Amino acid sequence: MHLVAGLAFSVLVGHWMTRYLMDGLWSTIMKPLTNSTATHLNPHRQLPEAVGIIERAFYTITWHLGKAQFIGVWLVLKVAGGWNGWAQDVSYPGGKLLGRNIFNLFLIGTAVSLAYGVVGGTLTDALDKGHWFTASATPLALVLGTFALRRFGSRSTPAA
Repeated sequence: MHLVAGLAFSVLVGHWMTRYLMDGLWSTIMKPLTNSTATHLNPHRQLPEAVGIIERAFYTITWHLGKAQFIGVWLVLKVAGGWNGWAQDVSYPGGKLLGRNIFNLFLIGTAVSLAYGVVGGTLTDALDKGHWFTASATPLALVLGTFALRRFGSRSTPAA
């Protein structure tokens, strides 16, 4: 039953919070370039969201089973799959989106997704051991940290 709680946190809460963060960050970097939001960047948004849901469940289960080394294999596959795209800048009427910025957003999204998956795994462990403070404080800290990261990353910067 504790694994279900960990999976619910990592998959559901992790999905909502990662989406909230990444929507804010993408909108912030795209607004000066398109004077709109970044929704047109990926018309098939459900595909990366499905990957996120699957990977957070995978992170939680492998962490819970004590097989965290498999997380590294998954991360290598993710990086290898997007390498060429990060080398390319994308031009827009209002300027250029640097491939490096796309890569940085990928890193942020991956790190946050990983954090939710691992916290889901540690949540199962804490509940198994009756460590109620850890089981409540750690997920709460991650959610609050995600809100803070969105606020930090969504600040407007003066035009150069």
